Amino acid sequence: VIPARNEENVISDTLLSIVKQNDIFLDILLIDDNSTDKTINKAKQVFLKEKFKDFKILQGKKLPVGWSGKVWALYQGVEYLKKSNHDYLVFLDSDIRLEEKTLINTISFLENEKLKMLSLMAKLNCSTIWEKLLIPSFIYFFQKLYPFNLVNNPKKKIAAAAGGFILCKKEVFINDNMYIKIKDKVIDDCNLANLIKKKGGIWLGLTNLATSQRKYYKLNDIWRMVSRTAFEQLNYSVIMLSISVFGLFSLYIFPIINLFFLDIKKDGLIYLTNLIIFIMTTSAFIPTIKFYNLKLIYIFTLPFSACLYTLMTLSSAYNFFFKDGNTWKGRKY
Repeated sequence: VIPARNEENVISDTLLSIVKQNDIFLDILLIDDNSTDKTINKAKQVFLKEKFKDFKILQGKKLPVGWSGKVWALYQGVEYLKKSNHDYLVFLDSDIRLEEKTLINTISFLENEKLKMLSLMAKLNCSTIWEKLLIPSFIYFFQKLYPFNLVNNPKKKIAAAAGGFILCKKEVFINDNMYIKIKDKVIDDCNLANLIKKKGGIWLGLTNLATSQRKYYKLNDIWRMVSRTAFEQLNYSVIMLSISVFGLFSLYIFPIINLFFLDIKKDGLIYLTNLIIFIMTTSAFIPTIKFYNLKLIYIFTLPFSACLYTLMTLSSAYNFFFKDGNTWKGRKY
């Protein structure tokens, strides 16, 4: 199930990677979320070239008031598939490219672990300078918000998913199209995971099996991606916003400032405390830097990226209160 809105630059490679999952029987449902570019034409070209006939292109209806765009597209997809005879549904973003055997391997894992849902956090592109500075820390902060070991623990209430790749047993949707319950949410994945975890086990992991083709050449590209959801992530709470800003500043920004401006002879204990905090936070960042195959020196970019993410979060709140919401793909939320 692939919702697509103006994705002509990435849809071909995504569909090609799915068609090549030929070790499993599958159908592709592409939901055209009112695209104005060549997304659908390019999709049809892939299906024709690969002689793939098991597909359906569903023309999305006009976005109703009170719904977010992607959730509305996914809701329509689930409604269309309610009477189908499939055992599994994979919700895939239109920019995600899958490695071979990804579907059969994830389905096997889902069954072996007796899960209701499995989500793969796709490896985001990390080649431009702004991506190198901000994408690893984006993953790092996400894992702090949603520690994977707690998400994957059925005894813990915390739930999360990465919307790029979500595999579910279809049975969880048979009598309950859960997307209607989260219709106004911009963060569809984590809200869906929260609902599914009440029905059974879920699992979330970081992977090389799914990679994003989307590139972020400018700071503004990443800024818009983060600010559209940051304040919703905090439940639109000024108190949570204040706590988050204070936490980011005190853990990642303030210690490095002190290391430059404190006198080590006069303020030895305070200097040492800030040094320890700096070492601990940057050391915790090392596995993420290694995952993205970056040089170890990039661990020292964490205070800089924390500063930018603080500003992005504040920007998200500012847009909510003073600009009638945040804009994404031509829609304002």
